[in-house]
Amino acid sequence: MVLQFGCAANPAVEASSEALKALHGKYARRGLVVLAIYDASLSPEETARQVRAQELPYAAGIVQETPQLGWNGPAFRGYGVNALPAVFVIGRDGRVRAIDLAAGELEEKVRDLLTERE
Repeated sequence: MVLQFGCAANPAVEASSEALKALHGKYARRGLVVLAIYDASLSPEETARQVRAQELPYAAGIVQETPQLGWNGPAFRGYGVNALPAVFVIGRDGRVRAIDLAAGELEEKVRDLLTERE
């Protein structure tokens, strides 16, 4: 699984999402799951508009609004997110295998984990 924490209407998150779209297109049939989690810094409606505009082929969710908007909320803090986007590679065993890899390294790690499964 590749898990991305982000916020809508953020150019860095949009660029990361484009890279994840490409990974999803290449490896979803081999078992890759991609999930985007967005913070509550924008309204759910605005976040949904942004996600639809990006035409993400994978699931996306929005954390519940809390007094700590943005990446200071409990869901993001639980993963130790301190900058956006934050991308985690999680193995089938549920363990975090890598965090914030460069695009080529991310694809290599995904390929390695999918090969472990086969």
